Amino acid sequence: MQTQSILPDRGKEVNIFEAIGNAPSKDVLLISSIRPDPMGVYHVPFCTLQNRITPFLLTSESGFCSNPVPVPAKRGRLIIYSSHQEGCNSLFVHDLFTHVTRKLTNSDDYEDKPCFDPKNPDDLYFCSDKSGMSHVWKVKFKAEETIKIEEAVQVTFGEGSDLSFCISPTKNQIVFCSNRDNQEPYQGPMPSASYCAGCLYSQIIGEPDTAKVLLKHPPGNFWEGTPVFSPDGSHLFYYSTAAATTNSPTQQLHRYNILDDTVLELTPINSKAAYPTVFNDRLVFAYQEKLHGRMKIVESNFDGGDLKTIFENNEHCWGPKFLEDGSLIFHGIIPSDSANEEDGESIDLPEGKRHFVVDKGFYGRSAEGKQYCITLREYFPSVSKSNHQMATVTAMRSLWKRHHPSSERVQATLPDNHSPFGLSMASDGTLVTALGVPFSRGEAHIAVEFPGQSEFINLTEGHGNACNVWPSITRDSKRVFFSRKDSTLKTKQLFYIDLDDKERKLHRLTWDERYNDTMPSISPKGDHVVFSSYEAVEKGFGTEYHLRALEIDPIKGSPVGEIRILTEGHVDVHPSYSPDGEKFAFSRKSGFKEEVPLKYYFGPQAFADIFMMHYNPKDTQKPKIQQITRSSNEDSTPGWAEGGAKRRESAASV
Repeated sequence: MQTQSILPDRGKEVNIFEAIGNAPSKDVLLISSIRPDPMGVYHVPFCTLQNRITPFLLTSESGFCSNPVPVPAKRGRLIIYSSHQEGCNSLFVHDLFTHVTRKLTNSDDYEDKPCFDPKNPDDLYFCSDKSGMSHVWKVKFKAEETIKIEEAVQVTFGEGSDLSFCISPTKNQIVFCSNRDNQEPYQGPMPSASYCAGCLYSQIIGEPDTAKVLLKHPPGNFWEGTPVFSPDGSHLFYYSTAAATTNSPTQQLHRYNILDDTVLELTPINSKAAYPTVFNDRLVFAYQEKLHGRMKIVESNFDGGDLKTIFENNEHCWGPKFLEDGSLIFHGIIPSDSANEEDGESIDLPEGKRHFVVDKGFYGRSAEGKQYCITLREYFPSVSKSNHQMATVTAMRSLWKRHHPSSERVQATLPDNHSPFGLSMASDGTLVTALGVPFSRGEAHIAVEFPGQSEFINLTEGHGNACNVWPSITRDSKRVFFSRKDSTLKTKQLFYIDLDDKERKLHRLTWDERYNDTMPSISPKGDHVVFSSYEAVEKGFGTEYHLRALEIDPIKGSPVGEIRILTEGHVDVHPSYSPDGEKFAFSRKSGFKEEVPLKYYFGPQAFADIFMMHYNPKDTQKPKIQQITRSSNEDSTPGWAEGGAKRRESAASV
């Protein structure tokens, strides 16, 4: 297949239908990607609440930059942060005066969440998967030298993942979030880096056998994370989802009084808070007033007083940390549409040049490797025949539609607190998605919106509570395939529903409960389905996702023959059939070791490229695979549209 970039310039506002229609190729592959990476570490100098804050971008390399932490003052004005710019998540050190950045660690392991011991500023703690799972490690920090990971000492142990953590300023104690005693995975969106529920643990440093659950809890499966001590060590601030329900997936900031063993809720229900940081008596954290809104940086006091906004814009900002002068560093996204000369939101880099941060978006990707931005922060591009309608899911967990000839987005109306999981569109514009509530223990239903309607109909209503996700609709809008897990199943299996069936009966397609079958893509003729599958394990998720294919009777919908394994030994997800049915694109995770593979479209997921398989079901030879993108960024959730050449051919034949 010959492909060609469909836009003349990066970052320009264009009509997406015109861009696709002018493409010389027959099939246009659209992917969600980051060019360049928008995730940077920012500095807000001397925070004030009265004036408008303009952040300065501190990091300019092409990689996710997150979790910044200041180095104790005796080492100079330095910060340490994590970034995957070299293909694996490593620690970097940045000089605030000289603006010089260098790599701090020397391994190919996953390293994240750096933290210094307030009592021993030479001791640098961080998370690493060096042991095979995420645990906390400790090493001596030397500002001028590269840290040798082989010299690091493991601090926390156990079979689960140990994630965000903090060190007590007064005791030889570490508090960390871990899922070691609760390996039941959520099926919906997660608030942190692992996909299993976890709570806070306390441990004496150097004595791993002393690790124990820190707080008393009622029964339930919830999260606690991003802990931080007050300067005197008397209080601990952290977030918790303990109050979350199906109708209120809240994530509140809590204060634990260590002296009297009491907990105080600092933020209200129906909000989201995380990443607290403390300076004297000031408490700053990331906050979402509405569960589907944007995270901003706010300030409060230790007793949960009125919230005062420090910084906000049109995108997420989070992970704030105080420097010793009371200024803040945080990581986030400054979108290009808010960065211009007039409003002063440009980013001042040390070279004196004015750079703007470009946000995540669709990219037309050519065989030569060129890529050009089309839109911002959207996933699962789904286009109807002749490009009359297009739908996408955004990183803000909302669903948007475009209609030809205008390229203007219109937000779809979804039930309160529901988020879309996947998206698929038929030739006539019939749209299907899965709607679920975050933190609802995996409940989601398949919903359809027929042409001319503005409301989604629940297709799986009456079939009990279940996790129904990742739908794929046939081009003729007759049948919807999806992945389902309910109380009668040990693992996720593929099902389908005939839209002509008024009773909307469930038809099971796969039956091997040794595997979780998910993310199906149905061929244009409805005679083959390709899906991602991983082996069921006792705890957490599998580490390999295989692509499999199954022939289907296009009339009856029933399976024909045996399942065929197409790929092994990789994390291959989100397959998407091309309009001609001769190939499909998919995301393949690469780069560093990680316990949990790329599966969810929200929350940036790094180290994925787009591959394409030319698949002929009748050919018994191993299918040919072509790598389409090569980058250190996230290239994911591919979709297809009919290019200008195909439309011109159709018009000529009439």
